[in-house]
Amino acid sequence: MSRVQSVLKTFSFFSSAKEPVFFDMGSTTTRVMHGGKLIIEEPTCITTHRETKSVVAIGAKAVSLLGKVSNKFDVVFPVRDGTIISDSLCRAFLEALLEKIETETISKLLGFAAVVVVPTNLSPVQKTVYEDVFSKAGFRSVTLVSQAQALLTGLGDSGKNESFCYFDLGGQKSECSIFTLDENIESRQFRIGGVHLTELVQREVRLQHNLEISWHIAEKVKIEACTLATFIPGGKRIKATKIAVRGKDVVTQAGKTVVVSSDDFTQAFSSVVEELLDELQFFFSVVPAHLVAATLESGLFITGGMSEMAGVRELIENTFSAPVKMSTKPRLDSIKGLAQKVAKDA
Repeated sequence: MSRVQSVLKTFSFFSSAKEPVFFDMGSTTTRVMHGGKLIIEEPTCITTHRETKSVVAIGAKAVSLLGKVSNKFDVVFPVRDGTIISDSLCRAFLEALLEKIETETISKLLGFAAVVVVPTNLSPVQKTVYEDVFSKAGFRSVTLVSQAQALLTGLGDSGKNESFCYFDLGGQKSECSIFTLDENIESRQFRIGGVHLTELVQREVRLQHNLEISWHIAEKVKIEACTLATFIPGGKRIKATKIAVRGKDVVTQAGKTVVVSSDDFTQAFSSVVEELLDELQFFFSVVPAHLVAATLESGLFITGGMSEMAGVRELIENTFSAPVKMSTKPRLDSIKGLAQKVAKDA
């Protein structure tokens, strides 16, 4: 019996009506909030032994093993494009995640209700998978709340705006939704996110410098050296940013350090940026014109981890000729909105 299961058995009498535990289990990152505090923020990643199926590592430690372990181990992101691709691995990840919390805290969480934010257009089958995973992990009840409703509460001025629109730019996927007087008029998801840009950084460094770099090094290059402001038509010239990276030489397999420039990735990024803007413009094309006009006048919200990348806000403002708003910590908008919605509905 695991420590989590043992604590659950011991403290099951605590499952009376108390504040629930809030989860945002995204494709790249899982966040857990309780008592108004963020208690966990870890990559949604798990490393297991291929034969024994035992858990070797989760979260940041599991991600650090990408490309470094033998074929005896599997490094998996159990949530892809917002949907659970392996309920067994997702449950193992969730249970191992809870094991990282102090026993005193676990005793306060297990047996409680879990409230989970999920993609807006999630299928009934996938909703059942989410419910099963959390139920089997020890939560007495599981409530699913759509991303759209969580963000409407967290970012919108509920009941006061004629229209409210957000672009959630996530890791593996992005989502757009538009509301009028709190009613969700249209939602759309598409498979573009920050992960795709990170993968392009890895690919271009390999092609241009014969160097293999780790995922986290590529992520660092994307965040510290790259900007999407380059793609603003007629925008001012962006001075290239250079950064030293260390990896493995493709030919000699020896360690090597090279200096890469933000200009190295401009051409590779262009197709992703073009696709992103096409998807956002298509979204508006299926929304009634008067709502689009009202939305652009009041402004758009951008959220999600990719929205923090340099130049994203300016690029969207230029594309739609509209003010773009964002919170100070966009990556936390969903889970904070989730907690606010539950408190509001209580």
